[in-house]
Amino acid sequence: RSQLLHEVDEAERRQLAQDQRRDLHLTVTARRQSEIVMGYVEKSLATGEAVLTRGRLHWIIWLRAWAALIVLGVLIVGVVLFVRDWILMTTTEVVITNRRLILKTGLMARHTSELELTSIEAVNLEQTVLDRLLGCGHVQVHGTGDDVWISPLIAEPVQFRRELESALSNAATTR
Repeated sequence: RSQLLHEVDEAERRQLAQDQRRDLHLTVTARRQSEIVMGYVEKSLATGEAVLTRGRLHWIIWLRAWAALIVLGVLIVGVVLFVRDWILMTTTEVVITNRRLILKTGLMARHTSELELTSIEAVNLEQTVLDRLLGCGHVQVHGTGDDVWISPLIAEPVQFRRELESALSNAATTR
């Protein structure tokens, strides 16, 4: 019996060490990423506000850009469409913080759409059949009054909605 307890303790110690190494790796990776790219959202966080999750645009936008470049590349239209989608992919930020929902787009001209979590009344998911097959969609958020926040085509919209609803429940309990 003591041998069994010793084996269990040893397994728990190995698992704890593995978890600590993974957490350290994730922390270092996150720190490196935040040092490399500090976007609009990081620069605009209020004191005590933290990013909870980031949405990312779906890869289909890249596919559309490359297809336009390849198919229409002979024409200037293909290049213009490629550049437009490239700018969209590299300058769009979709973020849930512990206080707000933020969408930032634009390179030269900036457009932001922000909703306080405490003012959100409904969260909807819009996916066509093709969107479901590809794992993309739009999240539509209704705030108090006429405020409507619509995400661009994002990857894993169900997970994003789940993260948003989790943030909403946390915001409601900290009020």
